[in-house]
Amino acid sequence: MLSVTLAGCMAASALMMSAGAANIPNAKDMSVKQLAYMDIVHAPAALKDDILSAREKIIYGNQAWAVDGALSIIRKDGSVEELPEFTDLYPGWEIPEHKPAIVTSDAANYSGRSTIGHTGNVYLTRASSTVNSKSFYSFTGDDREVGTYAITLPGTSYNLGFYDENSYRDKGWIPSLSKGEGGKITSQEGVRYSVHASVPSTSAIGYARMKVVTPASDGNINFWDVEDR
Repeated sequence: MLSVTLAGCMAASALMMSAGAANIPNAKDMSVKQLAYMDIVHAPAALKDDILSAREKIIYGNQAWAVDGALSIIRKDGSVEELPEFTDLYPGWEIPEHKPAIVTSDAANYSGRSTIGHTGNVYLTRASSTVNSKSFYSFTGDDREVGTYAITLPGTSYNLGFYDENSYRDKGWIPSLSKGEGGKITSQEGVRYSVHASVPSTSAIGYARMKVVTPASDGNINFWDVEDR
């Protein structure tokens, strides 16, 4: 009798486990948005990596954002456009952590406090939500604003990010900028930053002429060279 009861319990348990597994959503049947906005705390463990991957696609999608107001857009006419805060756009989410992928073979691409500035050709690849594009310039913050913009592009638009090497996370993301447009960051003293750029998934890859600058001596924040616009 005991063996029959035990066998019955085991069968019932197996049925419950089978039913539970059947109730777990299949990530392949869900949209990126559906996955991203699931409650990751209470989601099945099997879905958590899919949720994070979906969130990363949205974070590095078509919406610009900044952390603590650090980053803003400068348009071709010199006007400044403030960006929404990451935490307001995506409450409860975390900015993905990426280990730095910094170009260090060229000493000119690595700057200390004394000199911040760079002009050079950068090969832009298509944006990826899983691999950070290689940074083309790195510098140490000195409480000044530092801006980056494209003089030429392989296509019609590009994406721009400023990366905090201390936290392994971006301080802001600006997608779909045009030639002559860019972004500026208010740097913090002693913090290492790097700049990375890419092109949208539908744009041509290739070389862009990128420039990194600081404000003119008069402190004017509209520090783009007129001939580059």
